[in-house]
Amino acid sequence: MEPATNENVAAQPNAPRIHLPNLQLLEEGRVVIVGLGGIGGQLARSILRFIAAWTLLSCRVVLVDGDRFEERNRERMEVPEIGNKANVLCRVLSRQLGRARLSIRPVDSYVNRYNVERILQEGDIVLGAVDNHATRRLLVQRCEQMENVVLISGGNDGIENGLQGSYGNVQIYQRQEGRDLSPPPTRYHPEIEHPEDEVPGPSCVDLAATVAPQLGFTNEFAAAVMSGAFLRLLASEDRGAMYHEACFDTLEARLVPHWLDGDATTIPA
Repeated sequence: MEPATNENVAAQPNAPRIHLPNLQLLEEGRVVIVGLGGIGGQLARSILRFIAAWTLLSCRVVLVDGDRFEERNRERMEVPEIGNKANVLCRVLSRQLGRARLSIRPVDSYVNRYNVERILQEGDIVLGAVDNHATRRLLVQRCEQMENVVLISGGNDGIENGLQGSYGNVQIYQRQEGRDLSPPPTRYHPEIEHPEDEVPGPSCVDLAATVAPQLGFTNEFAAAVMSGAFLRLLASEDRGAMYHEACFDTLEARLVPHWLDGDATTIPA
């Protein structure tokens, strides 16, 4: 089986013409998208569309969510079918983007302390689009135990307590051969290190229906920034040069990357 490389991209008419020195990461591990709501649903479509274009690439993608698409969700996100989000998106995206050498598999449960070791495995690129800090901490803690893993975790504010719902951030945590290439998000985000919520936490839809409705525009921005971090990971000549966090504000058209030293305890404003 011929691996996908930049040298043979000319044989793939639909693949993007871009130099990706780390493309092999997609064959060495899996792409695991955790959370398929307002951010994760759009992210899954974007990531899979990109991967599907590399017709020589052997890649496994896992879609993880215990929540369901309901009729009431249609005002906030695309709802292809009613049912469990992981199962629905797996069926829909397999029909739209499926090809040889591309495996798309659902996990129709929330990540919790009992299944996290089974869901996240060595060599994975994990895209965390969850809506509660307790699950974010769980993802970080699992990644800290692994030799080789990448975690790209994103989220955004809701409209509450005077917030416009336009702000969000994306953290990138990498481990290679048992050492950190970047500090874990729990080191500089105390709200993740000491969460006030619980696993699995309310879904984005439940939040929107109660105390913290979210802007669809900001969800889209968060998905785009996470997709950009995914691309930067594949395109960077030096993985250690990857920024550690990107902070954005949809209303102000602002996106700022940050590099943090190992002793950082808070993200710069």
